[in-house]
Amino acid sequence: MYHAKSSLFLRKYSLYDQHGLELMQISRPFSLFSMNFKIHKFDEYIAEINKASNFFSNNLNIQSINGTYFAQGNFRANDFTLYKEDDEVAKISRHGVFKAKQYGVAVLDSEDPLLILSIVLAIEMMIRVKRSRKG
Repeated sequence: MYHAKSSLFLRKYSLYDQHGLELMQISRPFSLFSMNFKIHKFDEYIAEINKASNFFSNNLNIQSINGTYFAQGNFRANDFTLYKEDDEVAKISRHGVFKAKQYGVAVLDSEDPLLILSIVLAIEMMIRVKRSRKG
């Protein structure tokens, strides 16, 4: 079981284990026009996530030490399919109303679950930032 905590202004999410040890950091460098995220495991860089250039899409390009991923999201940003190269490796669904959001995540055994959970947190950060920009 993991616990996630966000910083002020959605600049960073931290992922903790059941003992309170910080395992992953998902940060959002300041940028006015692009949405990028960096993932670190302890102090080691493991991935960078960039929102696809199409303004209306909810797709993400992910470059990690484990390979290249692509997250394809639906229009409402509540269902995502994660591909590694061309193979489906995870399904992500977002449920809940208002602030109480929950995610269902199905991951292949061959994939790093902490990396996938970090991608889920980056998706949540992307959704919240997009909604805050709308006013």
